[in-house]
Amino acid sequence: MAMLEWASRCVPPASINPRFFDPSLMFPPIVIPHSWSKPYFFPRPLRVKPPIKKETTRRIYLIRNGETAGMGTQREDVAYRNHSVYAKMDINQAVVTVSRASGPDAYADDPPLTQVGYSGAQLVGRSLSKRSLNIHTVYSSPSLRCIQTAISIIGAMNSKKPLKIRIEPALFEPLRFCTKIPSFLSSDDLVFNGYNVDDKYMPMMSIDDLKVLLKTEMRPRDVYARVERAVQRILAGRKEGGVLVISHAPILDAIYRSLTDRKDMPRTLGDLQRMVHNYPPCSVTTLQQDPMSLKWENREHLVEPLSYWHVTTMVNVPNFNS
Repeated sequence: MAMLEWASRCVPPASINPRFFDPSLMFPPIVIPHSWSKPYFFPRPLRVKPPIKKETTRRIYLIRNGETAGMGTQREDVAYRNHSVYAKMDINQAVVTVSRASGPDAYADDPPLTQVGYSGAQLVGRSLSKRSLNIHTVYSSPSLRCIQTAISIIGAMNSKKPLKIRIEPALFEPLRFCTKIPSFLSSDDLVFNGYNVDDKYMPMMSIDDLKVLLKTEMRPRDVYARVERAVQRILAGRKEGGVLVISHAPILDAIYRSLTDRKDMPRTLGDLQRMVHNYPPCSVTTLQQDPMSLKWENREHLVEPLSYWHVTTMVNVPNFNS
C-alpha cells in the first residue's frame, strides 16, 4: 500500500511541461541504510590441495662416494705435516676439517672429500629432491669419504625430517686394497662433528670383524660373499620407497650383480681395481623392483648423470663373460 502511494506521488501532473520537468522535485530521495554502505567481502572458497601420494615403488640407489682428497697436495695428512697445523696447499682441499681422536695421520688411510667431491654430492641430492621418491633409509660405508658424501646428499635433499645414516662396515671396500683397517671415526667423533648418524642401528658386521677378514678375504668372490650378506640385511627393511647406499665402486658392483642375478663375476683383483672407471665418483645406479615378478631392473635414466668438460658420472657396468 505504501509502495502505491509513493508511486502515485512520483507521477508528474499532466500540466507540467516535460521539457522543464525536474525529477528531483517529484521523486522523493531513496534513503540507503547505513549498514549497506559498509563493504561486503565474499569469502573465497578454500583451496584444498590434493594430498601428495608417497612413492611406493621399491628402489635402491647405489651411489659412489665423491672425489677424495687422497692424491698429491690434496692429501689431508700432507697438509698437517707442518707441526700438525692445517695448511691450505690446494684450493680443492676441504674448507672445514674433521676432528678425530686418531689425529691427522688417520687421513692417509681414511681421506675426506675435496671441494669438488662435496659439490658433486650436493648436485646428486638436488637431483633426488626434484622427485617424490620417498627415500627413507641411508646406508654408508664407515669410510669418511662415504659418510661425507651421504651428509652432502641428505643436506641437499631438503627433507622435512633429515635422514639418519646407518653405518655398515660390511659395505667397506675390498680388504685386499688395504694393508690395515683404517682408523675410522668413532661414535664420539661422529657426534662431535655433527654427523646425523643412526645410533640405534645394529650393523651386520663390526670393525673387529673386518680386521679378522683382512687375513682371509683374498679373492673377489670373498668380497661378493660379504656384500651378499649386507644386501640381505638391506632387503629385510621396508618393502616400499627408496634406499640410498653410499659405498665404493667394487662394492656397488657386487650389490648390482647380487640384485640383478648377474652370473658373470670379476676374476682378479685387477678387475676390482678397474671398477673405479666403471662407477665414477658421485655416480648413481638406480635399481627398481618389479611389483609382479619381484625382479630388480636397472633404471639408468631415473637420476640424470653429471657431466663436466670430458668427465661424466654415467655408469658402465663391466661384462666379464668374455
